[in-house]
Amino acid sequence: AGLLLLPVVIGLRWLRTRKLLLWSGLELPLALFLVTAGGATWLAVDQPTALLQLARMLGASVMFYSVIQSEKTFRPWLAAGFVLLAVGLSIYWPLQHDFSADQSKFPLIAQVGLMLTRILPQIPGPSIHAYVAAGSLAAAIPFTIALASWAGRRKTWLTGMAILAGGLITGVLVLTSCRGAWLGLVLTVLLAGLVLILRRVKAQRLRKMIMVMGLAIGGVGAGVLIVSGMLEPLLGQLPDPSGTMQSRVELWKQGLLLMGDYPFTGSGLMGFRMLYGIYGILIHVPFHYHLHNTYLEVGLEQGLPGLVALSVGLIVVGGWAWRAVMRRESSPWGWAGLAALSILAVHSIVDVVFYVTRTLPLVGFFAGMAWLAVEVPEGSKVAPRSGWWNQYGRWAVGLSTLIVLVGLAMLNHRTLIG
Repeated sequence: AGLLLLPVVIGLRWLRTRKLLLWSGLELPLALFLVTAGGATWLAVDQPTALLQLARMLGASVMFYSVIQSEKTFRPWLAAGFVLLAVGLSIYWPLQHDFSADQSKFPLIAQVGLMLTRILPQIPGPSIHAYVAAGSLAAAIPFTIALASWAGRRKTWLTGMAILAGGLITGVLVLTSCRGAWLGLVLTVLLAGLVLILRRVKAQRLRKMIMVMGLAIGGVGAGVLIVSGMLEPLLGQLPDPSGTMQSRVELWKQGLLLMGDYPFTGSGLMGFRMLYGIYGILIHVPFHYHLHNTYLEVGLEQGLPGLVALSVGLIVVGGWAWRAVMRRESSPWGWAGLAALSILAVHSIVDVVFYVTRTLPLVGFFAGMAWLAVEVPEGSKVAPRSGWWNQYGRWAVGLSTLIVLVGLAMLNHRTLIG
């Protein structure tokens, strides 16, 4: 169905505009990601499950191109529809979740959840994991803000409904006890504050300098923490009543060792649970179902080419954010999409809720909305971009990619020779 829908989306665009594809900059990394996913599906031990995962990726691609090729008048309905789905999830999830199992994490939150389940009737239906629900709810909060901002004084009732929806979604997000989603939301709020400050700076040169310095400090700081080995002791200082953070750090180390055995082809989609059991901890039954880190999971299942595709895709989205900050006006839906992707990027460090679950197609929706922040209306005359990016940016990205590839080749030279 996903393969059939892709030409349908492209065909509809051709009928409307006589153009096959709207170039977004994400095409090459997306194509490489899908190619590596196809190879990983062929290699997978459990091919039916791997095919389902590949179908979700194709669904995300369809969602992306459907959003960026949609009419402007339809986009508020898209955002409102997603918010309504999040509100439905906010009502459904607490009434089917077993809060008694969460006592070891945050007893106070678990007690509030138990009180709600005693007061309100239980809803029968399929179970949704707390972290899967949390990822979708956290990503929906920027869209409630965008809806309220878009409605403004024109539709006060819609503004009020968006604010109420945001409050409900935030409250249920707290009930999920998902620290990864909380962290993603908090860091995105801080980043949004920085963007608001930057947009008040009138001098573009000063704005660029502040952004470059911020990115450099963040990148160098993260690199020092990882290389020096200080990251693990720092994580050990975080409140962790259930001990999940320390166990995840150990799991990531074992995942890196497994990744080194499949650097080129990957181990196959959705195969981690048996791979880790048999080759990681030497048992013949599943113990962990995933690596609790999307980037490591992609590198293991789709190989280093898949991880490179994902990394380049993140760089492209970062370029969209850069351009959106430099522009005077941007779509509120674009800012909401960028914020949702920022929340996902942080949450993905400690979980895989948007890679191995049914919510994967939502990534295409968020990416499509994020692209709207830099959309150029068809037929408009826009001067070619100039400045830092054209002079240095592309060379910097190319050189960085080359350095990373050479470094990986040096680290895996014995495998390459073999």
